[in-house]
Amino acid sequence: MAKSYIYKTYTVRGDKSTVCEKITNILVSNGFILTGETYLSRNFKYPSLTFSSKKPLTCISRLSLNVKDSNGISRLTIGVTFSKIRNFTIIIILLICVVLPVMLSFAKYGYDRLPEIPLPAYLGIPLGFMVHYHVRWRVFRVLRRLAESVEYDDTSHKE
Repeated sequence: MAKSYIYKTYTVRGDKSTVCEKITNILVSNGFILTGETYLSRNFKYPSLTFSSKKPLTCISRLSLNVKDSNGISRLTIGVTFSKIRNFTIIIILLICVVLPVMLSFAKYGYDRLPEIPLPAYLGIPLGFMVHYHVRWRVFRVLRRLAESVEYDDTSHKE
């Protein structure tokens, strides 16, 4: 399956090389591995299968970083894949909303009847979408704060 990146673009004050190096250092110090680097972009992956809601960047499977520079203003384009959280959500929703009701139906009525899936189990589908998009929102909020943190501050170098 092809990697489908979701892209967001941020505008940051500073030159391309400084912004790119700062973000690369922050990502590598947070556990990301630099998998590829070209003149235009850098690619990262998060090697662990586990993730934590307290650290939203651990929900990212792969990350693509592209910085373009024009007159001291850098356009930072970050692409992210969420296959880890997507697969986790699908498995959990299937277990809770399909497998568990089918097993309970077999236990209650035996194998003579078709298994019953109760109507509230179908609420798992929108619940799964809400969880996935909530995680995406949190990740991009953290990435926005990351982009703002590497922004060059003109007032800090004045004497």
